[in-house]
Amino acid sequence: MDNYLWSDGTTDSVTVVDSTGYGLGLVYFKIYVTKDGCASVDTALINFIECPIGIRTYEESGVLLWPNPVLQTLYINYIKDVGKKWTIKIHSIHGDLVLFREGAEESLQLDLQYLTSGVYIIQISRSWWIFRGKLIKI
Repeated sequence: MDNYLWSDGTTDSVTVVDSTGYGLGLVYFKIYVTKDGCASVDTALINFIECPIGIRTYEESGVLLWPNPVLQTLYINYIKDVGKKWTIKIHSIHGDLVLFREGAEESLQLDLQYLTSGVYIIQISRSWWIFRGKLIKI
């Protein structure tokens, strides 16, 4: 083929799509192809599903946290040592502390919409353990 034009504006013979701007579910993409003056159009149906790239849960540590990647709100539930004090720290990949919280609730919601997209390190400390993991903000 001589020329390709996808409905998202890309012009390569192969394109990579993600759910940014589309959300989850079915999305149609059109491709216009020309060769030797002849033109054709086709449609690709893409089903965007939730796919945990990062961490989804850490049940073995007594912590459930989701979704990861996170867009706005990170949910955390403790399933061990309920009622004991916890500390949460989120650091950028450069080591800057971007969030610090303390409490003793069994579950909480962290509003992370102010963070820029990227990879972060989350550290949760409770009584006798410290958990560290990767957190992806989209």
